[in-house]
Amino acid sequence: MRQLFGVSWAELYDCAASQRARTTRSSCLICTAERTPYLDTSLRGSWTGLDPRHDRVSMLRSALEGVAFAIRAALDSLPGIAGRVDHLRLAGGGSTSPAWRQMLTDILG
Repeated sequence: MRQLFGVSWAELYDCAASQRARTTRSSCLICTAERTPYLDTSLRGSWTGLDPRHDRVSMLRSALEGVAFAIRAALDSLPGIAGRVDHLRLAGGGSTSPAWRQMLTDILG
């Protein structure tokens, strides 16, 4: 997504803070661009619910949400783990973004 939209990591993570997730079904934008936990290299990304109300920032935010929901799906697929994770450790550059950490916290519960 960074390459597609020509944004830096900082700009991408700023999109996480730029707007709250939409809660109404009619305005919901969903991005699936992550293969976890399916491990199928033929899968491709897509946006569902895209309409003229959505801008570049909302598309980038939905991409981050897609990654966070993929992490959730990966955790849920682990035998004996689902619903029992008390804490996680984040590593890498994204872990320095408060907005990304908050998005992960919200989605992972």
